[in-house]
Amino acid sequence: VQHQLEMNGVQWQMELDPELPTVQCDAAQIEQVLLALIMNAMDAMPRGGNLWLRSRFLAQSRQVELQVKDDGAGIPAELLPKLFEPFVTTKETGKGVGLGLAISRTIIDRHHGEIAVDSEFGRGTCFHIFLPVDAAASIQEIEKAHGSAAGKA
Repeated sequence: VQHQLEMNGVQWQMELDPELPTVQCDAAQIEQVLLALIMNAMDAMPRGGNLWLRSRFLAQSRQVELQVKDDGAGIPAELLPKLFEPFVTTKETGKGVGLGLAISRTIIDRHHGEIAVDSEFGRGTCFHIFLPVDAAASIQEIEKAHGSAAGKA
């Protein structure tokens, strides 16, 4: 993917939280979602641009948030409410069938997560993926880090 980004003049910037707690997921499926979002972002920047991949822990909601953001063409406002429906696409005829985001939403739903989008036509798009933290693993990580029985009543 990095080679394709470079060939298309897309600058890739990663801001990954090194202290993320464990998320119980099928890594291959989450990778598929991220890849679909990255490829869509690349398509939205035919003359190059910037792509950000970010991760962070949202302690209050006990979720990990993944963001895929670009400064590409953006998505028209009238498409946003139905963007995750099958066969909805922003691409010209023959360039995509509109299943990538529908499949991505199904994958995230199966992981008991959420996927959302913010976009401004002509300015770019940001997809937000929220995945629940595995509570049992997180308690073990906290105990290990603090050497105590944190999280136990």
